[in-house]
Amino acid sequence: MNVPRLLEAGLLDKIGKDRRVVILYGPRQVGKTTLARKVLAESALRCLELSGEDPRVEEVWASRDLRRLLGVVSGYDLILLDEAQRIEGIGSSLKLLYDSGFPGQLFITGSSSLDLAGRTREALTGRTWTFTLYPIAFAERAVFQTPFEIDAHREEVLVLGSYPALLSMPSRADRITHLIELVSAYLYKDVLELGGIRSPRKLRDLLRLLAYQVGSEVSYQELGRQVGMSADTVISYIDLLEKAFVVFRLGGYSRNLSKEVTKKDKVFFLDNGVRNALVEDFKEWPLRGDQGALWEN
Repeated sequence: MNVPRLLEAGLLDKIGKDRRVVILYGPRQVGKTTLARKVLAESALRCLELSGEDPRVEEVWASRDLRRLLGVVSGYDLILLDEAQRIEGIGSSLKLLYDSGFPGQLFITGSSSLDLAGRTREALTGRTWTFTLYPIAFAERAVFQTPFEIDAHREEVLVLGSYPALLSMPSRADRITHLIELVSAYLYKDVLELGGIRSPRKLRDLLRLLAYQVGSEVSYQELGRQVGMSADTVISYIDLLEKAFVVFRLGGYSRNLSKEVTKKDKVFFLDNGVRNALVEDFKEWPLRGDQGALWEN
């Protein structure tokens, strides 16, 4: 199902307007490639689509050889480089092309901000437009669903989340299977590969603890005690999970700013379906004891 995305207008506004690199971040499977291709189709520019998961593309872009790079992109107005975080040294290659005076525009997507942001932020300072795509928002559902339909599906969304692929699946069982595969095939793989984590079991244990504590203030010391690592390591793992678009933190709020600094964080998941897959709990809404936590998430 082709879901209208709120970011489309913003992306189109930046495509073809100047030479700055357009970066589209977001979790895996939220529709970045689909959205990027739609923008390309509507741009009326001569476009080239490349994938960082193609070994031939990876080899050329990782070479940081301007002659080879220009040999690939010359003659095109817009270059889409999908899954750019897979390419070693991608920031340097993008800067090399940009500074060479290549007249076209570069449009890159990445399923993790971990390496991609780290590699491009310093190299491309002042040369980028950055966007982040998330699972489907209720405001996006309002484009193709009536208020009655949105209300009818609300409880399922609270349990299974908002990944676009779920909309075209015929049964609840298929949606649950998809979420379980998404977590096992991508979530752990991306975090473990990009973060160089040596203890996958502890990462899984930490994620499950965070999933059970959604909506509650977390103590990094207590989390560390439960999974057998230091509070500093817990914080570094959560930072990694944020960069991989799995969780995000909200700091405590206080009218007294000095007290706000000392308040504990809450850790939320970018999608309820991913959270429930981690704790292996897909009970239907009326049977759940965590309704408040899911609403807050």
